[in-house]
Amino acid sequence: MKDRIKKIVETENISFSKFAEILDFQRSGISHIINGRNKPSLEIVQKILKNFDYINAEWLLFGRGSMKKGNFTEKQGNLFSENYIPEPNKIEESSNEKIKDNSLSNEILEKSSEKIDIKSSEELNISIKEVEKIVIFYSDKSFGEYKPE
Repeated sequence: MKDRIKKIVETENISFSKFAEILDFQRSGISHIINGRNKPSLEIVQKILKNFDYINAEWLLFGRGSMKKGNFTEKQGNLFSENYIPEPNKIEESSNEKIKDNSLSNEILEKSSEKIDIKSSEELNISIKEVEKIVIFYSDKSFGEYKPE
C-alpha cells in the first residue's frame, strides 16, 4: 500500500509534508509508512479516501482496478502548478450562472433600493482592509514583491 500512497502524492504533485498536512496527520507517521516501517492504519486510509475523493478504495486497499473512480478524468493540476489548465465548460457554466444571479440581484436591488438606507463603511465603523503588498516566492528560492498603486 505504501507504493500506492506514493503514487497519490506523485499524482497530486505535492510533498509528503503537504500530504501529511492535508490528512491532518503527523509528518513522521507518513514518513514511517512511506519507508515501510509502519503499515497504514484504518484512520489514514479513511483520511486519504475522504480528502482525495477520486481515489478508488479497492485500488488503495488491494491494488485492484484503476487508481481513479470511474467518473474522474485526469487531474488538470491546481491553480499554482505549472500545468494548470482551467476547464472551459466549467468556466462558461459558472460565468453564466453568475450573470443570471447577478441580474436577479440587480433586479431585487433596484426594486428595493428606495426602502433601503445604505450607509457607508465609515458610518458603520467598519474598517476596510486594503492590500499593502503581495510577495511571490519562486522555486529557485527567489521572490518578487508587488505593491498595488
